[in-house]
Amino acid sequence: MRGCSTFRVFLIALAFAKPPAAAVRVGVVPDPPFVERDEKGLYLNCDFRVENQTGEKIRLTRIEVSTFDAANRISSRRFLSEQGSLSSALLTLPRREIESDAVVDIFNPFHTLDPVAPADTVRFEFQFQGNRQYDAVVTTRPVLYRPKTKLVAPLRGRFLVYDGHDYYSHHRRIDLSSPAIRRIGMTFNPVRYAYDFSPVDESRSWHRGDPGKPENWIAYDAPLYAPAAGRVVSAANDVPDNRIESGRLVYPESPNEVVKRLFGNYVLIDHGAGEYSLLAHLKMKTVAVGLNDRVSRDQFVGRIGFSGDTGLHVHVHYQLTDRPNPLEGSSLPVYFSEYRLPASGRRFVREGLMHTGEFIER
Repeated sequence: MRGCSTFRVFLIALAFAKPPAAAVRVGVVPDPPFVERDEKGLYLNCDFRVENQTGEKIRLTRIEVSTFDAANRISSRRFLSEQGSLSSALLTLPRREIESDAVVDIFNPFHTLDPVAPADTVRFEFQFQGNRQYDAVVTTRPVLYRPKTKLVAPLRGRFLVYDGHDYYSHHRRIDLSSPAIRRIGMTFNPVRYAYDFSPVDESRSWHRGDPGKPENWIAYDAPLYAPAAGRVVSAANDVPDNRIESGRLVYPESPNEVVKRLFGNYVLIDHGAGEYSLLAHLKMKTVAVGLNDRVSRDQFVGRIGFSGDTGLHVHVHYQLTDRPNPLEGSSLPVYFSEYRLPASGRRFVREGLMHTGEFIER
């Protein structure tokens, strides 16, 4: 009798006991993620944060993604695994081994999904291998964001989408778990949906002569225009151009303000409804608007220069953000209006996404 009573107590204790904490935790960053959609794909711009609490070093061996419709019916399924081939597709991920007690970010390899298959919910399943297998599952509900502001590209004529925010873009690949990023306190990617645009000539060349001289670029001194009406809430006009010497970027004396160090001369326009346009890397003393100025769509606001964190390519950096400080706000997806794709027979786009490598005409 006493044994049965003891067994009942054990069962009751077991029923109320907390389940053990997951040895490997995986989260989606950001969650929920904004997504973009056009006829080419559904673009899921998010990453994974992995916390290894197993007490041992582990290796990522498999990721599977499944999408579900509003009725929770599966609509698509894909996976990456280190098994089943001589050269594993999972090797496309730069980081797969995770030390004990480490927190690391892994870029999402399933960045483009079928634009037709419903994706009301997206589920990711992970397998990790140490002395034994560890499993983790994370589910997210993506948000299809469409800007409230009707935006046009900040350039006229022909230009190249030098770098957008696809899986391979530098805007996309900010590892928030890296020691360098953590030291400066960055907890989210403020340029996740940014673009770099570079004007080209009629032959689609982006520079004439020595590219080591910024003034030889078609983009240099090119005029820039407001992508929509609004009010200027911040601007800089006093940052000197960088130089290129022996193939290396040389910065002038670095400004104290972080925004200036990154964006150089810039204009930030409040369009209302929580949307702000940032145009960056402008030429010193060419910014034609100031704080609290009202601007109209397509109004001249300045010229492209070579200030801020430009790399070796002369371009204008553009992003839509949700706060008046571009380093504190979240980058937002952008659908531009009224442009043509000359490489596709000058196809007119009433409103759409621009992609890295496309030539645009407006």
